[in-house]
Amino acid sequence: RVRLLELARMTRESARDARFESRFLTPAEIRAFAADPANDLSARAAERAEHGHLCFAALLDGRLAAYSWYAIGSVEPQHSAGVALAFPADTAYAYKSYTRPEHRGLHLHGRLKQPVVEALLARGVRRRLGLIEWTNWASLRTTTRSGYRDLGLLVTAGHGRRHILAKPAAALREGIRFGEVSG
Repeated sequence: RVRLLELARMTRESARDARFESRFLTPAEIRAFAADPANDLSARAAERAEHGHLCFAALLDGRLAAYSWYAIGSVEPQHSAGVALAFPADTAYAYKSYTRPEHRGLHLHGRLKQPVVEALLARGVRRRLGLIEWTNWASLRTTTRSGYRDLGLLVTAGHGRRHILAKPAAALREGIRFGEVSG
């Protein structure tokens, strides 16, 4: 399912945890955090940040606890269900979320929802795009409860470079293009 959220209309579900600082990381910080294999980051990830992708993180006493990546404008197939996506510059696509093992179970990504929305809005991003497997009922319910609109079903076949069988017309009207990466 292709889903789209107007960030300003997102329902506020979770309280912040005051112990954690939350913000976008700089490329230099990403390189430094990549030195610790427990962070599941590569030094190449910093290049993504240098080219417009954003890494929003939760930090505890200056140490990385959790993060999510946000693509602006486009994302490669390996980060979007095997299909390259291109979308307007006011739209973010979330991919690769990670929580260090010692912080799992604290619902950090839920607690980051509101801070990341505020940070994206401050950067001029007003929408968030999501792709949800049509059988992932929990995620479908969560995105509906959070205020996402359903734009339809993206149907693909094959492995590797997937063949697109059907693109949702509502998504195309929103400026979302499938099988393309801009820039």
